[in-house]
Amino acid sequence: MKSGILTIAMIAAMLAFTGLPALQAQPAGSPGTTITVNSLGDGNVIVFPGDPLPCTLRDAIRAANTNLAVGGCPAGMAPHFVSASPLRIDFIDRIVFNVGTGTPRIQLRTGLPTVTEAVTIDGATGGATRVEIAGNQILSFFGPVHGLIVTGTYATLKSLVVNGFTGHGVALTRLDANGQIVVAPDNSTLPPSNTGGGGNTVLDCLIGTDAAGASAAPNGSGTTAAAGVAIFSPGNTVGGTGAGARNVISGNRGYGVLIDGVNNRLTGNFIGTGLSSSVSLANQFDGVFVAGGAFSNASGEIRENTIANNGGDGVEGGFNVISILSNRIYSNGGLGIERAALGVTANDPTGSRTRPPNFPILQASTASILGGTTIFGQITQFSTSPITLQFFYSTTCDPSGNGEGASYIGSITVNGGTPTLFQFNTRSLFLKGYFTATATTALGTSEFSACLGN
Repeated sequence: MKSGILTIAMIAAMLAFTGLPALQAQPAGSPGTTITVNSLGDGNVIVFPGDPLPCTLRDAIRAANTNLAVGGCPAGMAPHFVSASPLRIDFIDRIVFNVGTGTPRIQLRTGLPTVTEAVTIDGATGGATRVEIAGNQILSFFGPVHGLIVTGTYATLKSLVVNGFTGHGVALTRLDANGQIVVAPDNSTLPPSNTGGGGNTVLDCLIGTDAAGASAAPNGSGTTAAAGVAIFSPGNTVGGTGAGARNVISGNRGYGVLIDGVNNRLTGNFIGTGLSSSVSLANQFDGVFVAGGAFSNASGEIRENTIANNGGDGVEGGFNVISILSNRIYSNGGLGIERAALGVTANDPTGSRTRPPNFPILQASTASILGGTTIFGQITQFSTSPITLQFFYSTTCDPSGNGEGASYIGSITVNGGTPTLFQFNTRSLFLKGYFTATATTALGTSEFSACLGN
């Protein structure tokens, strides 16, 4: 392993276990090699005598990994760690495409090499909007084939369509103590002795859909716990709220997103819809499943996503320290937010339970043309820091009587106590429907409250 990569991996591991957020931003630095993929071919490519060798995606990844010329691809450069504050890493390679306009398709014959170095793979190049990486013709008799596997640190996957694989579409992961790539939760209560990986970013990708983001082209086989995006390393960011950041993670035969790592962020994505949120493209299981396990407990933030139409829960958070904030969660087969035991978890009457916290109790609402809408309620929850209460509106109530939350309408903060009364005001008026609310402490977010009709 090169010294630069070793240093970056050590920083990733350190930040993972101290809980610092520094892995969330991509580093600045002098650019590495630009490697241009100029062929849609995969495997053996026929080249006439005297003609240059093409640069395929497979060879481009190998060139970036090894820092050697491979096929028609130039050698990548070894990333060089410069400073931690501000974060700067020089010589991160960039894989770009010159294979046509629209959404050119690379039909793979076998699985791609694992991405082991810091690199950016950008499909919105050479006139293309995105580049499609299709795995539906790969034959394997030795288990699932995953799409893009990243065990390196500070890789960026941008503007790609990843579909048709029998395993995960994208896996942001690490090596275990035996040097094997982690592709499933191991349910260990001890941190791994070798993490590697982390600090990676996924932007503007369609994962589990066709190139138009309008119909399903699933990853996963439906028989194993595959996901559109599976996260087993720390400090990764999937999506964002800026232009060109949202991913569509839908239509997969498994989970939309599987998280089993610390300090990860899932922001601004469509999970269970098409590129238009009005199109239903369900993931077979939960929209987002947060597993305990390899890092003792998973942690992070799920913010401002649309999570809808999935076969299981919108978000299954278990007992993990996971914040679920400002999302649109609706029309899922299970609960909007599932925490702890199966089904609605009753509040702890003493308010002393920390994970998950109690949900608010909504008691009444009033509305007027001049004053807008006011919601009254109370919460019994001890907390050493302020509690964020978020409020939602839906036209229907979940069959359980609790949740979901189709539209986020605002938030307030309160102090913990037994009980704490609250009053939430908004200038908006709502047609006949239902209000719900969640509570978020430093140790995560509750399930949705019971519905309150207006």
